[in-house]
Order: sequence, then C-alpha cells, then structure tokens
Amino acid sequence: MSTHKIFEISPTETYGENVKLAAVVSEVRIIVTKNSGAEMAFVKVDDGTGVIELVVFPNVLERNPDAWKENSVVVARGKINDRDGVLKLLCDTVKPLALMSSA
Repeated sequence: MSTHKIFEISPTETYGENVKLAAVVSEVRIIVTKNSGAEMAFVKVDDGTGVIELVVFPNVLERNPDAWKENSVVVARGKINDRDGVLKLLCDTVKPLALMSSA
C-alpha cells in the first residue's frame, strides 16, 4: 500500500517526490488559516520505522474528517517538503483503513 517507509525518507533522495505512506495517526493539531478562516491540520503519523508530520490542507481535511483521529490507520499520499529544516508530507489524498478485528 505504501511506496516508502518513514525511515527511508531523506532530504536528498525524496525531497519533492510523491510518496504514499501507511501509518497510524499519533497526534492531530487543528488550526484556522488566517486568509480563508478554514481549518487545516498538522498530523503526526508513525509507521513503526519513524514519525513524520503531515500538512493537511483544508480541502483534504474536509473530504476525510474521520481519518484524522488519533490511532486511525491511514494511507496518505503527497509530496515531501522541507519546512523549517524538518521533512514533512504535504498531503494531497488520504484513505482511512479499517482495522480487521479478530472475532
């Protein structure tokens, strides 16, 4: 489902590249944008190999509100960007995954 593990993402090899990550949401911070007043989010995800922050713009946040809850499992796609010296994924799309329960 994913093209990379978080530990494989580097500023020299994956910067500007489209990647797809399967990970668990560990932290969600919602903010209101200054220009439009719309909500966007900064979401930390963990795939067991590392943690990265997703920048979730208003349109992606609105289309998938249930994906952005702690402990949700998601597949997020977007471009790798270096903001303030920290690698982040600018999220274009997200697909929440339902966990299989063992009955």
